[in-house]
Amino acid sequence: MASTESFPRSDASPTDGEVAAGAGALVVLEGERGVLSVTGSERASWLNAVVTSDAASVGADHAGFGLLLTKQGKIRTDFYLLDAGERLLLAVAAGTTEAVQAELDRMLVMEDVELTDVSNELAVLSLHGPRALELARAETVRSGGTAAALDRTGLGGAVLVVSRKALDPAAGRLESDGARLSRGDDWPSVRVPHGVGIFGVDYGPHDNPHEAALERRAIAWNKGCYLGQEAVFMQDARGKVKRRLVVLKATGLTEIPAGFAIKRPSGEEVGQVTSASNRAGELFALGMVLAPYFEPGTELSIGGAEARVVARAFEAGAPDAPTARQTV
Repeated sequence: MASTESFPRSDASPTDGEVAAGAGALVVLEGERGVLSVTGSERASWLNAVVTSDAASVGADHAGFGLLLTKQGKIRTDFYLLDAGERLLLAVAAGTTEAVQAELDRMLVMEDVELTDVSNELAVLSLHGPRALELARAETVRSGGTAAALDRTGLGGAVLVVSRKALDPAAGRLESDGARLSRGDDWPSVRVPHGVGIFGVDYGPHDNPHEAALERRAIAWNKGCYLGQEAVFMQDARGKVKRRLVVLKATGLTEIPAGFAIKRPSGEEVGQVTSASNRAGELFALGMVLAPYFEPGTELSIGGAEARVVARAFEAGAPDAPTARQTV
């Protein structure tokens, strides 16, 4: 079934986070992300043969978003990838740094590449909104950090990496420049309706890219081999996914706790809420839902209240992500 709503719109008054992301920039501190420094003359070509995104395309103007997979195609971590001149910065999901470094070290043979954990030195911020890149670049001039465009919501976006010592001053200057530092439900009120999941919350090591709705956001279909590529291609060719992360809209509830069961009208459980947000009285959720009930327009229920699938998560934003399967 084709989606008739690529993004769930609202007539209600927007939250402060939505206002910032819609007109300026919402700044999300992602200090839990670990940062690996990848140096050496073969850093880009080697990494490109390991991860799902196109490491060779990352530059001063464009950051990357990708995955490190197992051989079976399961997600080890997601990451932001930035070009910092003489090194690439790999900002991996919280709690995965040690395991990711060990796996990448294992795949180094004779390449001129060196991996260093610089998580104690560098911190990550993501910015969301039309002014995101402008503000991030301005901050690099002041703090000496690294920034590049990365739009995960469809509203505009950037990633900024600064010294941990400079994190608080950088956040303060961004707010002085007109950005809003995310508080409370600010970020969920933006990311949940736009289908932006978080590793360890909305998807994790038991999921493949298709189940996490990342096959059109985090995979470069026009490049060569990478770890787990065969499993990803087989899944895409079959076109059948057992479950998928989707955006749902619920009515008749005041809140949707994570872990709430998602059910058919008959009462059969077909999924579980992973994240939720109350957007000026309108409740949206991300949930992992079994086939065939993840199709947009499907009527379900959460906590006894009516809920409807309004978008597959990968359809709800990120216009700069690859959207069509290409022959490799």
